[in-house]
Amino acid sequence: MAAGPAGAYELCRRMFGEPASDQTVVWHMSEVLCYLKHLRDAGAVVRDESPGGAYRYRLAGAKEGR
Repeated sequence: MAAGPAGAYELCRRMFGEPASDQTVVWHMSEVLCYLKHLRDAGAVVRDESPGGAYRYRLAGAKEGR
């Protein structure tokens, strides 16, 4: 998230690159969502919701919309 706020799928792409298969996408999303939940609970990450209902994650203390 140091590169800026992003949704979970974008974070997966940043972390793992292009997925090899649909199954890999599911595996990576599950893993990233668990990390994000843990980081939110620890106060390290903030989840913002857009008016359309999409979530974006950013580092706590980082300004929204960076």
